[in-house]
Amino acid sequence: MDLLRGFQMRAFFRRNPVRHFRKFVKNQLFYVIYPALGILDPSILKSFRDDARYIKKPFRRSDRKAIRNFYFHTSRHQLHLRLLKFYHLQERCESWMINGYRKGIEYRFPLLDKRIIEYMLKVPSILLCKTDYFRPLLREISEGNIPEVIRLHWQKSDPVYQAFNSELFSTSAKLFLDEVHEWKTVPELHFVDFELLTQDIEKYRKSPESVNDRVLFRALVYIKAIYEFTRTYRKKVVDNISG
Repeated sequence: MDLLRGFQMRAFFRRNPVRHFRKFVKNQLFYVIYPALGILDPSILKSFRDDARYIKKPFRRSDRKAIRNFYFHTSRHQLHLRLLKFYHLQERCESWMINGYRKGIEYRFPLLDKRIIEYMLKVPSILLCKTDYFRPLLREISEGNIPEVIRLHWQKSDPVYQAFNSELFSTSAKLFLDEVHEWKTVPELHFVDFELLTQDIEKYRKSPESVNDRVLFRALVYIKAIYEFTRTYRKKVVDNISG
């Protein structure tokens, strides 16, 4: 988007070659037009619906300001600032640190140095398009320091981590299937659609293929977390009052 606004057409078409027409149209639609016009792409909308499946209708409404700050932008600079303001980067780093700690790995985040962040926010987008890489500066300075297969790797997805996460949710959620009747008694969980949740659990028991188990498992794990938190919190409040 920065290249278009700055009329840097040569750099724009070099980075977005029209010869790959379907990819070109898709990129412009999802990364330029949708964010600029304030439109959420269909996959994001579906993820919202999945995440809210077991929440009662009055409580499903998303925070419009939060959505605008995270998904809608008209420049790279604005995008980066909004991701920071929304705590996207901070939350990611914290989750990596927690998962690493479980395996005895201690993370370090040298790229979170305030000076590096401020420097990158000042770098013109045109300079970042001098190569065909994403994250070009990181790839350039790492040449000779890490194996080329890693330095030039394009995929963001981590199949090992995804498989681990999926197994973690699946294993945990199956342990909670018989606890749902206890959760219903907690006032703080009044926003949960326990009727639908119970129906889907019964469907899963009879025919696992008939239910989106990913959505069901994630809901069970998250509701369990809220249940345990509220129960512990309430007990401490009662103990403090009694004491």
